[in-house]
Amino acid sequence: MPSITFAFYMGIGSKEPFINRLTAFFTGKCLHCEVVFTNVDGTHEACGVWQGEETFMRPKRWMKRSWRFLSLTVTAEQRGVMHAFCRAQAAHKRPFNKWGFYRCITPFPRKTDGESWFCSELCMSCLHTAGLMTCEVAASSTPSGLYASLLRAGAYRTAAPDDVVDTRLRTKGTKLTRRWFV
Repeated sequence: MPSITFAFYMGIGSKEPFINRLTAFFTGKCLHCEVVFTNVDGTHEACGVWQGEETFMRPKRWMKRSWRFLSLTVTAEQRGVMHAFCRAQAAHKRPFNKWGFYRCITPFPRKTDGESWFCSELCMSCLHTAGLMTCEVAASSTPSGLYASLLRAGAYRTAAPDDVVDTRLRTKGTKLTRRWFV
């Protein structure tokens, strides 16, 4: 069964940009999130949007100490729909919506219009396109809120998608031999 992985940036201290420190103060320790697709050849591409940038879909690797990962089991059709959604957002170069992000922590979030995104709104909208977590309001989501929602929906913690051990387990499985016990 295929899965989709979500990467959550946890920050690296006091040198974080203002928006990251503000996010942590109001919403918790997850500062940013992205959707990660593992391709059949074992490569990975991530979809997200950073402050001051446009939505992207590109190959990526992660520093383990600042990222956490959750994977959610989906159908092949759901994965395809989510991948197409992310590709379309990146192709249209949708910009980051700073004011939408600031409003997401108020009782007055803006309505998601699909013309601009903040990271967790993009990730939640991606899930919505596949019919997942549709009770959640994308424009009110925060990275920490998305993390908690995914755990409630049955997501599981995993290693970095490009982690050598995790890749080995996914491709070869586990096999105990006598040498493990010598």
